[in-house]
Amino acid sequence: MTADHRAILFLIMCLAILPGVSLRLHASLQQPGTDRLIIKYAPPVTHVAEAEAGVLTAAGNVPHLEGEAVRVVRAIATGANVMQLEKRRTVNDMDTICRSLEQQPGILYAEPDHIMHHHTTPNDPLYNHQWHYFEPVGGINLPAAWDKTTGSDKVNVAVIDTGVLHHRDLIGNLLPGYDFIKDLEAAADDSGRDPDASDSGDYTPAGFCGFDQYGLPSPQRNTSSSWHGTHVAGTIAATGNNHEGVTGVSWHSRILPIRVLGRCGGYTSDITDGMLWAAGIPVTGMPDNPHPAKVLNLSLGGEGTCTRAYQDAIKQIRAKGATIVVAAGNENRDARYSCPANCDGVITVAATNRDGARAYYSNFGTVVDIAAPGGELNYPENGILSTYNSGSNHPANDTYASLEGTSMATPHVSGVVAQMYAVNSQLTPDRVETILKTTVREFPTGIYNACTTALCGSGIVDAAKAVDAAAGASPDTVNRLRKGIAKGALTGTREAPLMFTLDISQPVTGLTFTLSGGSGDADLYVSHGRPPTLTDHDCASALSGNDEHCRINHADSGTWYAMVYAYSPFRGVSLLADYDGEEPQEQQPAEFSNTVSMLIPDRDNRGVTSTLYVSRTGTVGTLTLTLDISHPFRGDLRVVLISPRGNRYLIKEERANEAGTDLRDTWTIHAPNENAEGVWKLQVADLYYRDSGRINSWKLAFQ
Repeated sequence: MTADHRAILFLIMCLAILPGVSLRLHASLQQPGTDRLIIKYAPPVTHVAEAEAGVLTAAGNVPHLEGEAVRVVRAIATGANVMQLEKRRTVNDMDTICRSLEQQPGILYAEPDHIMHHHTTPNDPLYNHQWHYFEPVGGINLPAAWDKTTGSDKVNVAVIDTGVLHHRDLIGNLLPGYDFIKDLEAAADDSGRDPDASDSGDYTPAGFCGFDQYGLPSPQRNTSSSWHGTHVAGTIAATGNNHEGVTGVSWHSRILPIRVLGRCGGYTSDITDGMLWAAGIPVTGMPDNPHPAKVLNLSLGGEGTCTRAYQDAIKQIRAKGATIVVAAGNENRDARYSCPANCDGVITVAATNRDGARAYYSNFGTVVDIAAPGGELNYPENGILSTYNSGSNHPANDTYASLEGTSMATPHVSGVVAQMYAVNSQLTPDRVETILKTTVREFPTGIYNACTTALCGSGIVDAAKAVDAAAGASPDTVNRLRKGIAKGALTGTREAPLMFTLDISQPVTGLTFTLSGGSGDADLYVSHGRPPTLTDHDCASALSGNDEHCRINHADSGTWYAMVYAYSPFRGVSLLADYDGEEPQEQQPAEFSNTVSMLIPDRDNRGVTSTLYVSRTGTVGTLTLTLDISHPFRGDLRVVLISPRGNRYLIKEERANEAGTDLRDTWTIHAPNENAEGVWKLQVADLYYRDSGRINSWKLAFQ
C-alpha cells in the first residue's frame, strides 16, 4: 500500500428496536451480538478500494474468521468501512475478533457494528391531558416558556428514529428527511436508502431477527409497529393552537425525520450516517441536506460502552454547533452501560413520573445530565400523550396515544433546546448544556423512588427558566445551597462559570465548600456578601483536577457565594457546603396552592388529577382544603384528596339531587398520622352526562 493512500474502515453495530408488550420502548439488547464489524485504517491509506482489500486480507489472518466468507459492505460517512460476516456472533466472540483484527498491520481499530433499540417503555383539545407540560410537580413549566417563544421555523430538530408519519397534527412542521436503512428486509419498504423518511412500520414476525444467545427466536412472538418516531416528533413539535389533538413543546420548530430504525432495530453505521447527514455534514452517496438540524433527538440506544463510531460522529456534529439529546435507557440500571447515552458530548435524559420521582424503568447514574417526564402507564392518564397511528402493521389512521419511557422524556428536552435556539441562535452545545443544568427545578423529596442528583442528573428540566437564561433576560445561574446537601452533575465551561449561594442566619464555625468527582479541571472561589471573581474573593482553591476545598473557620451570617470556574471544561462535579452544628430552623410555609386550570371531562369515572408538592416537613395534624371549581351542576362531582402516602380522603360525594353550580368552599381534614412533605393529589370526577367543568385552583393550609 503506497504512502499516499489512506482509507478509514469503520464498522458500527446497532441494536434493533422492538416494541415491548406494554407501550414502553426499551433500550435493551433484544439479540446480543451482531453480524457486522467497523474497521478503521491508520494513515496514510486514502483510497477506499485499497482499504477494502487490506481489510479482507486482515480478516483472512484472524483464526475466528478462518474459512468464513466475509465482504466489505460499504464505506460510511466517518471514513470507515463496514464488514459483513456470514453469521451473527455473540458479544464475546465479536470482541475476540476485533482484538485479533487490531493486531493486524495498518488497522487503527476494529469494533462491532452494534444494533441499537428505541426506548418504549393552547386550544388543542387534548392539551389538558398533557400534564407533563404544565403540572407544577411533574411538568416542565412550559406555559411560562410559551410566553417568550413557541419555537422558530428557523430551528430544525432531527428525529433520528423509525421515521415520522404525515400525521395531520405534524404535517405542517415536517421537512423532507431521509431513510438511512440500508437493509431491505429491515426497512420493510423495498427501497433501502431513499428520500422517503416516513415510517412504513417496524412490525416484526416471530423469529424474524434470528436467534438470541439462548437459542430462542427473536422476537419470540409477532410484534406490532411501534410508530415510535411519530410519537417522539409530536412531543417536540406537534402543531399548537390549531384546534387539533395535542401540542408540541416547540410547536413552530421544524421536524427533520431521519429513518434509521426498522425491523430488528438499526445498525450503528446507519445511525451515525443519519446523525451526520442531519447536522449538514456530507455523507458519501447521499444528496446534501438543505435543512441542517440544530438539535438531534436520539430516543434510542443499546448495551455497551460508547463506540468510537459514535464518538467520532458526535465530535463532528458538535463542531457544527448542533446539540445532541439522548435517552438514558429503560433497564432500571446504571446508564453507563447504555450507548450512546454514555458517550461524551451528549445530553443524557432520565425519566420521571407524574410525581416527579424516578420512573420505575429509567436508567440512572453519573452519566445522566437531566431529567424530564417519561410517564408511567400504571394509569393511562399518567403516560405521555402524543401523535400516533392506529395501524398494527402498516400505517392506517391518525390517532393519539400515551406511552412511557426515556424515549418520551428525551423529546421534552429536545423541544426546550429548540426553544432556546429560537431566542438565541448563537448558543454553543456546551452553553446549552450548562443553561439546562443550572435552571432545573429541584427534585421533590419525601416521595417513593425519589430522584437525587446522583441518580437523575441536576434536576427536572424547567422550560421557562432555560428560555429566559438563553435569551439573557434572567440567566438564573445562581443556585441556592443548603447545609450538607450536595449539588451534583455539574458541568461548566470557561464562558459560563457557575455561581451558588448559601444563606446563614447566624455566625457559624467550620464553614467549608468542597468540590469533588467528575472529569476536567474545576476551580473554586468563595466570598461573603458579594459574588467572587478570579481576582476578588475571600478563599480560592485552584489545584489540578476537581478536588478543591475552601474553609472559613469563623463565618459571619448573611449570604456566602461560591463560584465554580472551569480551568478546563468539567463534567459530573459535585459541590457541597457544610458547617459545624445544626442548620438553623427556618419558619416553614403554611400554605401551598395550585392555580393551573384543568378541564374535568364529562361522565368519566377516572376524572382528572391535579398535583401539588408540599415542601413542609413534619406531621400534618389538621389541614384545610380550599377549592375553586366551576361546574354547571355541582351534584355531578366526586372529589377526593390523596396524601403522599396514598391515603384517600373523600371530600365530596356525587349526589344527583344536589342543586347548585360551582364548588367554592373550604373543608377541614384531620390527618394526625400523615407526613406533610410530598405530592398531594386532588381527584375530581364528573359522574353524569351532558356537562363538564374546570378546576380553577385549590389550596392546602397547614396549622
